[in-house]
Amino acid sequence: MLNVRDDSTGDKKASTLLATIADLTATPDDVKPGEPVTFYANASSSTSSSLTFIIYYDSELPDGSNNTQSPYDVFVTGNPGSIVATHTYDHVGNLTDEYGTYFLVKLYVYDGSSVTFKREWVWVVDNHEPTFTLSLPPGQQLEIGEAFNFSASVVDKDGDSLTATWEFGDGTPDAVNETGPAAAGVWINQTHAWTPVIVPGTGDYYVSFIMNLSISDGNGGFLNDTVEITIWIDHNFSPVISLSTARNTVDPSDEVLLVGRANDYEGESMTWTFVFNNSVTDYHSEVYYTPETEDNATVWVNTTHTFGAIGNYTVTLWVSDTVEDLQTGAHNKSYPIVLNVQVNRAPFVLENITVSPAEPLFNTTLGFALVTCSTEVNDPDGDALTITWDFGDGTDLAVDVTPAVTATYTVSHSHNYTVAGYYNVTMVVSDGRDGHDVVKYKFVAVASNNRAPSVRAFNIALSHGVFGLPGTNVEISLVLTDRERDSIVVFWDFGDNSTLVRMESSLFDETGNCTFFVNYSYDVAKEYTITVWFTDNQFGSSSVHNNTAFSLVSIRGVSLETDRYWNTLDYAGLVLLFGGVAFIFARWIYLGRKRRKLDMMGMTLEEYNILQMERGSKFDRRGRTSGGSEGGLNP
Repeated sequence: MLNVRDDSTGDKKASTLLATIADLTATPDDVKPGEPVTFYANASSSTSSSLTFIIYYDSELPDGSNNTQSPYDVFVTGNPGSIVATHTYDHVGNLTDEYGTYFLVKLYVYDGSSVTFKREWVWVVDNHEPTFTLSLPPGQQLEIGEAFNFSASVVDKDGDSLTATWEFGDGTPDAVNETGPAAAGVWINQTHAWTPVIVPGTGDYYVSFIMNLSISDGNGGFLNDTVEITIWIDHNFSPVISLSTARNTVDPSDEVLLVGRANDYEGESMTWTFVFNNSVTDYHSEVYYTPETEDNATVWVNTTHTFGAIGNYTVTLWVSDTVEDLQTGAHNKSYPIVLNVQVNRAPFVLENITVSPAEPLFNTTLGFALVTCSTEVNDPDGDALTITWDFGDGTDLAVDVTPAVTATYTVSHSHNYTVAGYYNVTMVVSDGRDGHDVVKYKFVAVASNNRAPSVRAFNIALSHGVFGLPGTNVEISLVLTDRERDSIVVFWDFGDNSTLVRMESSLFDETGNCTFFVNYSYDVAKEYTITVWFTDNQFGSSSVHNNTAFSLVSIRGVSLETDRYWNTLDYAGLVLLFGGVAFIFARWIYLGRKRRKLDMMGMTLEEYNILQMERGSKFDRRGRTSGGSEGGLNP
């Protein structure tokens, strides 16, 4: 049984595939009747020493059946083998496709046990169509009236002369080019300018045309190409405008800045009109003019307006440029904005200042304490808020600014305190309006491990040991110690209303003591309290380091010029002094007893004395009258 395989498609016709056709070509493959075509083929087999080549030059009829009348040639070769065959067709091909008429050629190769075949196509035509060796350029974008040169290179295999017809698609007459024989190729050129008529106000910015090039060889061969032409209209663009303001909610007393902006593509002069509407009527308008500028330059026109009353207002900006013949679209452009006019309210702080960390500690390694102060603010009118921070340590003020929003906004600011101590943090929140400042305070205690100075000794030396004399020198020494050996400041108050004395020292001995010496004298004899305030100007674990020490000084008025000795008069005076005191004491006891006896008789001492005076008598030392006991009292 014979096995057949189509080596042109790889379709399998039988199970045993032995012979293989390596190649089949036709040169040339496009000819006219009477022109020879040379065929070349080679093949091989794995089972035979010889090969039989059979080539059919017209193997298929138009209905798809085999042409049993096809001319053919037979060749026998070795294995592998190759053949060269020449055939001349005397008529056009009996098959047709888009490229013309053609013949289907089939080659069979037989190795004694299997057959393989392959196809080839040969176009045989009476006339070849011309072809482009260089086509027209692609679509073009041109200005109105811009002349453009189109070129193409065409070849006609038959050497025919060509006629090229240009249809421009804009209603103008066609243009025609005639060429000589085109076997070696010819150039076709044509120049054209499109000038469409543009109707103002159409809003179109370009017009498109389809240009068609048709080439004929005069023998039924045609070639076509098309190009889209886009014509950009030299029209006048309308301005592009905008209107803006810092915020859309304003106070009736605000002078509102309205910013108008426009770009005109041609840089023409423009007319600007601001129209103000109070939701009922257009109650105010303003007109401005700007001169020509460079193309597409940005131009601003600003105005200010105070609305004066609450309500909803619309401000519309109209901008118009110069109208020209080729202008398209609307050229009086408008841009409205809506403003809500209401009494502006002050901002408020939702949360007082919070400090993080709550107990800041001075970091001696870093040299500062990092403190973050935070708060939450809100402006019901959506004003941008300015938050000014004064951290109370003499550094520059810090400022934060919030966006112009109505939502609650969290504000935080961090600060480095380089010295431990108490600080009053002040925060001022402002919306930029008078009387709307909101002030908040927060005391911040920045601690450290620094310890306060302490008293080791407070010594006072007086002229007479326990007391001193006026005008004599009082020697005072104050011994202080400080663990960090910070500089110590001492203020002395000597208790006599004199001016405070300030002293400062950072001189410490090897034991860590810092000693202050003062010599002072008092002019008046008196008891004085010496008060000493001292500090290392630090702020540590025991808060502010301000301490106080006290000492009492006795100044007595004793003369130092002569010694005083006791004599007889001194002792007599001393006896009289103590005798007088004893007499007064005895008299007081005597009168007390007399009063008690008279009280028992229902009479006061005063009444008794008056009674005795009326009788003309007087008392003796025992309270009896000089005339005897009759009528007298014996208390």
